[in-house]
Amino acid sequence: MPAPTPVILTEEQKRQLNQSSKAATSSQREAFRARIILGLASGKSAEAVAKELNTSMPSVSKWRGRWSRQGLVGLRDAAGRGRKASVSPKAVGKALTMAPTRAAHGGA
Repeated sequence: MPAPTPVILTEEQKRQLNQSSKAATSSQREAFRARIILGLASGKSAEAVAKELNTSMPSVSKWRGRWSRQGLVGLRDAAGRGRKASVSPKAVGKALTMAPTRAAHGGA
């Protein structure tokens, strides 16, 4: 098995990852992924990072690979992920036009 790709960061990448890992506006997933890369870049082994962040080795390996191929963009969610809408936008619009504007009991 080949040795894993070392994670080497520029100062700008390190700044961006630190910001992502701590920002209140970052998603928890992006902050978690940033912490994985920061841990690997600090010289910790993948096993140590996985243990420290209470995650699996495959997860650490996945994000190391995405980072090495795509950089910061690779840590974002891929397009098209998640559950697809089960109701069409047209059906939602129709339901909203048919719904009363006020609740029957007078509430908002």
